[in-house]
Amino acid sequence: MNVIKPIYILILILLVSCKKEVETDSVASQIETVINSISNGVSEKVINTNINLRATIQPSFTIIADSLGLKRGFFAGVRNVVFYKNSYYVLDNRMNEIYLFDKEFNFLAKAGRKGRGPADFDRPVDFTIQNDTIFVVEQGNMRVQLFDIDFEPLTLINYYAYGFGNKFISVTEQSIFLKDYHPANDYIFQVYDRKTLAKTDSLMPIIISPFENPTALNNIEFDVNPNGTIVIAYTGLPHLFVFNSQLELEYFLTLQFEGSSLIDGKYLTLDNQLTQNTAVKSLVRAVLIDDKNNIIINTSGNLIYVLESDSDYENTVMFELGGLENEENLVLNLFLVNGYLGVANSLFGTSNIYLFDFNDFVYNNPQ
Repeated sequence: MNVIKPIYILILILLVSCKKEVETDSVASQIETVINSISNGVSEKVINTNINLRATIQPSFTIIADSLGLKRGFFAGVRNVVFYKNSYYVLDNRMNEIYLFDKEFNFLAKAGRKGRGPADFDRPVDFTIQNDTIFVVEQGNMRVQLFDIDFEPLTLINYYAYGFGNKFISVTEQSIFLKDYHPANDYIFQVYDRKTLAKTDSLMPIIISPFENPTALNNIEFDVNPNGTIVIAYTGLPHLFVFNSQLELEYFLTLQFEGSSLIDGKYLTLDNQLTQNTAVKSLVRAVLIDDKNNIIINTSGNLIYVLESDSDYENTVMFELGGLENEENLVLNLFLVNGYLGVANSLFGTSNIYLFDFNDFVYNNPQ
């Protein structure tokens, strides 16, 4: 019996090992199939992220609720800031409110309260303004509310806003772009007609069934600039896809990372196993694209990569964002606002707003 027992243990170890290998091959195969379907013959361009730091940039402005004379509770969880017609609009996820400030950040008004009715919010995660219409994405109420510029309700889109991330909605003159995790959908990125609110197209296939793990492989980050150029990334993968306004893929970019936690140099996991029991970490925490088609990426902490469009994305520079509170525990929300790279760290129940002069540190700091 003592001889047989080790044999059973050895067989069990071999079975588990084979199962993990099959799972790894299965998940990796699913990833490859999806990536190939999106790239569809567009040549891959590898972007080296192992580069020297160009500079540490200090914020041009730091907006602190206490210094503005606002009551306790303001900026409890800032998710986005929009500059529109000489005013700043600030979305506070934890307070379920949007605050309105003038261009000097003097407080003017607020809208919203926790609830399920018209003009109520429940865990709003993103918003934007386009042509005097305000679009607010709510996770709790599973909808997008549309308001006029005076916050009078117009209509809504029922929407499965589950998930996490930096960006959930962008709007252009023609289209509304939404990150959508509804289990019935085969695609994550949905496109709606701006006027009719009808769904017109979809991008980014799901990699893993909504009922399988690691579901984090299905999470995406995206942004759309005023020209309609779209950048999308699966957060657990090193690839960036750049589409034109006709939803045609123009660039297929792969970020080249180094580190012991990478699977085949591509997939960052918690246990060095790419299986259906793996917790997949985010390689791309946030991605933005400016009106010149430069791509801004946050991969970890306070490091920012800028992929410069005028070099056909051959030139990449890295900056460190200085002057942030709780720098050892950063969970950043990033946004482009009024010529600034905006940052809010909402991990600890307070979100100072930091505005970095994006044009200055990108275009006026040559190598």
